[in-house]
Amino acid sequence: MVAFGGQKLSIQFGDVEIEIAQGRERFRWRARVQFFNFASRGDESLVLGHAGFLDYFTATFDGARSELILVANEDLPRGPA
Repeated sequence: MVAFGGQKLSIQFGDVEIEIAQGRERFRWRARVQFFNFASRGDESLVLGHAGFLDYFTATFDGARSELILVANEDLPRGPA
């Protein structure tokens, strides 16, 4: 696969269960994810995808503060996965 500035990456797919909890509130769902093998450790970074994760949130990225704020939307699965 070619991505991220034209780099060639090998990828592996996997099915995971994602859980987010705050206090007594808990959200859990299954998602298909990709794992990337970067050429060097300096190229590694967190990559969040839309399908299976960001489509459940309103995301605010604040680069100056190195902060990501996620607010659940109505599509976030509730209850057991």
